[in-house]
Amino acid sequence: MRIYFYNHYLYGRGGMETVVPMVCKDLMKRGHDVKIILMKKSEYTDWTLGIPVIYLEAEVESKQWRFVDANETYGRIMMLQEGLRRLPAPDVIVPMDIENIIPARIASEVYIDRPKIISWIHLSLKVLKNQKNLIFADAHLSINKENMLELRKLDEYGPTYLVYNPVSMQTDFISRPTIPHFIFLGRLGHQKRLDRVLHALANVSGDWTLQVIGDGDKGPSYKKLAKELGIDDRITWEGWKTRPWEVIKKASAMLLPSDFEGFPVCIIEAHAHGIPVIAGDCPSGPAEMIQNGINGWLYPYQDVVALSSILNGVVQKEILLPSQETVKQTAVDYDVEKVVNRIEKALLDQCNRSEKMQI
Repeated sequence: MRIYFYNHYLYGRGGMETVVPMVCKDLMKRGHDVKIILMKKSEYTDWTLGIPVIYLEAEVESKQWRFVDANETYGRIMMLQEGLRRLPAPDVIVPMDIENIIPARIASEVYIDRPKIISWIHLSLKVLKNQKNLIFADAHLSINKENMLELRKLDEYGPTYLVYNPVSMQTDFISRPTIPHFIFLGRLGHQKRLDRVLHALANVSGDWTLQVIGDGDKGPSYKKLAKELGIDDRITWEGWKTRPWEVIKKASAMLLPSDFEGFPVCIIEAHAHGIPVIAGDCPSGPAEMIQNGINGWLYPYQDVVALSSILNGVVQKEILLPSQETVKQTAVDYDVEKVVNRIEKALLDQCNRSEKMQI
């Protein structure tokens, strides 16, 4: 198959920038012709190594950008259409954002035989606008069960395939220290809500340390808050790391206090290293991945007191951590080969079907 993955922009330091290359490289190993099409160049491009990436801003004449400025949707359509004219016809176009489905659907009409449009949305559908855009896709790849159920309600004619997102299981256990050491991995922005962790830890009795890996616009305010709470001397701020698991030498548990997620791949990465995860039960993802007492714990995601109670239990050894072997075993269904098997099967299935609809 010839497959084009399409998105407006990827910053270069996020979960998608881990998952998308992993899937693309595995599909390429299987003999598929894979390209990623982005409107704009990523701020950080390390994630693109080894994958053909086309930046429309470099390929299309600069005068075309006036259409994007005038009307976002029509501008995207015209830019993508111009880019597709320069490429061989694909079998499948995979838009990775809800706003890119309509541009992909209309722009693909440049080809005599229209390729299939198969969405692959990486956030919880409950927090996204313009959900009606989904009906313009022929089918959908779902990263979690909650999205799958939403997709089936929103688009009764488009098949939905539950594929999840992949992680590498070729990982070693990370040692557990005597004094509890918690890790936070993610962008320091509003969505990830590190402030909840800081407030919760400020009310924990006993010895503990926290390692924060990531950067973002809220970093300075979080450091200020830690100082105000009197816990800054227990926190190590690592900043952004291209390979974060290489700087994590010890861990008792990973903390995920987000307001919303899609498929928080860091949970499965932690599990693959034998690390349990304490996560807020936000929409969506954590509830599917975490089994209380088996590979972590869930709490009401806005409840700082509940989070503090779990952390206090771990520090006081009133809550015992599950074995690393048990934790890792819960991640096996997300192994790269298994996930790409599901994605490949879904794409092939759609390529062998007649169109869902004609416009």
